[in-house]
Amino acid sequence: KNGPPNGITQKESAKGGIERNYYDENGRQNKQISNNNHGKPKQHQYGKNGEHAHDYKYDEHGNLLDRKTRELTKEERKENSDIL
Repeated sequence: KNGPPNGITQKESAKGGIERNYYDENGRQNKQISNNNHGKPKQHQYGKNGEHAHDYKYDEHGNLLDRKTRELTKEERKENSDIL
């Protein structure tokens, strides 16, 4: 869950989809854009192909508290159109 401060990384998942990861100023992952449903269609009923976002929330010590799943915004769809 750590990466380059204020950076973005991208990887192909084991199931063949693409995950684009966004990091805050401390290098903690704060968002992930996925172009697929991770092979779990019941948990990711979003978009045409299961594309969705995960938002990460941490406590004051940097411990992960929550990872919410949600539909992509219009802006996120535009910014990530190359992988959707």
